[in-house]
Amino acid sequence: MKKISVIIPVYNGGKYIPYCIASLGRQGFLPEEMEIIIVDDCSTDDTYDILKAAAAENSNVMIHRQEHNGGPGRARNKGIELATGEYICFLDADDGYTDGALGELYRTASENNADLLHTGGMLMPTVSEMPDDISKLKEGEYIRAAIEKGDIRMTAEKEPDDINERAEKWLKRMYQWSVWCKLYKRTLLTENGIVFSDLKLGEDQLFMLSCILKAKNFFKQSAFFYLYRLDEESSSRSKNNMKMLIKTLDSVFKAPALHDELYAGMGLDETLCKRMTAFYTDTVEGLYALSAYQKMKRDEIEADPGIKALFKEHFGPKADYIMNRLFDLFDTKPLTDITDNSSSPSYWRLLAEKYGPGAIIGGSQRLTYVKDIK
Repeated sequence: MKKISVIIPVYNGGKYIPYCIASLGRQGFLPEEMEIIIVDDCSTDDTYDILKAAAAENSNVMIHRQEHNGGPGRARNKGIELATGEYICFLDADDGYTDGALGELYRTASENNADLLHTGGMLMPTVSEMPDDISKLKEGEYIRAAIEKGDIRMTAEKEPDDINERAEKWLKRMYQWSVWCKLYKRTLLTENGIVFSDLKLGEDQLFMLSCILKAKNFFKQSAFFYLYRLDEESSSRSKNNMKMLIKTLDSVFKAPALHDELYAGMGLDETLCKRMTAFYTDTVEGLYALSAYQKMKRDEIEADPGIKALFKEHFGPKADYIMNRLFDLFDTKPLTDITDNSSSPSYWRLLAEKYGPGAIIGGSQRLTYVKDIK
């Protein structure tokens, strides 16, 4: 059995693949101990040709091309299906792990027989021009971001066995939504049928929550290993605000049923279940739907065929009534531009200038310095 399976979904990202694979060769595993599963989600450029060349040069690289474009969730599901490693981790083709990171995480997970090892720390670039090879970023060119709240701890500690306690910590944002920076025992996923849903936004949230609630042996530490690519021009979640609004609302409308399905028979407090569902819908709606809505005119939105079809699909004869009520509510909200902040290097550059590049942003005290971490 392989020690670890790294699953990489890619769409038109061939430019970064050679660097991505090279960085995985510096993780402390022999080729026979690690498999790299790259799922091409029907790229329209030369990505697939680049992938085939990479597989020919690397014996532990497996390539699968999807028959239809289905988004990163479905691509990751295919990777899980193909994986044979003891542990699974996820990586996006344009991001990276620092050298030796996965080897260190594997040792921690293995020594503790962890079903899930959660780390929430990410390295956020502060440079104005990103290198194609993200591993070339040096100390001082990124800032450490503890995305989840709670105490920063550099050694792994066991999380509570009580799933109601875990749910409370989830609601306090003490666990991170994203699927990166974590190791999952493959059997945790396969034996519990944990896969990514078809939600168009926030599918990683439901996946992560499923793992957190179903892991028997759950450990967490604040390790800063994941290099996250940012570009100045990507400061907006999507340049097509109508498309973003439709995608977000579709996910918000579908999410409650998927959450109900997850919680069924788990013995969770009913009030907690309702709060966790609302946590997802309020967060996604507030961050992305509202931001997209406010960048357009209401009459333009209401006249859009895609918007009309979406409300008709979910609410039938009540579509117009529900749409009007929702947009009336949106009109009462203050202007928000929150999605334009942390996705830009300039946001993190300002923090680095204020606190110094060695700072860790986040944690219970909001700011902790590396030299203070034991």
